Amino acid sequence: MIFVLASCASVGGPDGDATGLERVHLEGRPSAVAVTEGQIWIADDEAKVVRSFDQETLESTGRPIRVGTNPVAVAVDSQALWVAHATGNVTRIDVAQREAEEIEVAGAGSFVGIVRSEAALWLADSERSEVLALDPRTHEVVSRIEVPEGAVRLAVRGDTLWVSNAESTVAPVDIEAERAGAPIEVGPGPIGLTVVGDEVWVAVSDRDEIVRIDADSGRVVGKPIEVGNAPIAVERGRGSVIAITQDDHSVTKLDPDTGRKVGRARDVETRPRSLFVMSNTAWIVGVDPSLLIEITL
Repeated sequence: MIFVLASCASVGGPDGDATGLERVHLEGRPSAVAVTEGQIWIADDEAKVVRSFDQETLESTGRPIRVGTNPVAVAVDSQALWVAHATGNVTRIDVAQREAEEIEVAGAGSFVGIVRSEAALWLADSERSEVLALDPRTHEVVSRIEVPEGAVRLAVRGDTLWVSNAESTVAPVDIEAERAGAPIEVGPGPIGLTVVGDEVWVAVSDRDEIVRIDADSGRVVGKPIEVGNAPIAVERGRGSVIAITQDDHSVTKLDPDTGRKVGRARDVETRPRSLFVMSNTAWIVGVDPSLLIEITL
């Protein structure tokens, strides 16, 4: 695994170490990251803004875009960056015009997860233990589904929305029937999850593991994959799966077919908060210190 980190920063310049890692220092406290249309978008829940960086040069582009309180999760499509707020509202940023529009969601509690499906924008409301579907054109709520075990993070596979729950389970939600299925036990502290072929991989934070679920049968398959301390996110890339762990500041590359580790886990020297993977590149933002990291897989 080759780590190629940003060569330009929003404050100061890059610095390296004996392993060849270069770190980019960011302002504020980055909370979420996504990439679209040649831009890296980073939410900052301290400054209440979204910042952008050129995907090729990693130089800061434009002024920060104000988005309101507690931007904690982001999703992208070809036209917009969608920002979920812990206050229960959503911001849509036109990625071409760099214009932000605040969307008030009636009856919402606290959004902690967001994902864009083909037809809708799905939001995880942890306070109300439900998931909501927002029409990306009208911004109206078109579906509201109770998830009794709680809603934390989301992933979509076909007509099923996969939801990590508040305690120790993951629930499949039938989008067409608007009904949550039986929860699947994966272990304490499930957070991030992603679809890998016919499986759903779940970062189980309190057990330092990645657990795999057969998406068709709903059964846990294989042995848990041990990673670093407190995994919070897992994402599929081209030919690999990437997991980030908070407590030991590490990133681990996994084989999507066998689940085995590829090389050694690497210390990214920041406390990761968010991961975005596209093709053979991963982007991580973390705090203490606040950094943006780009990894070529």
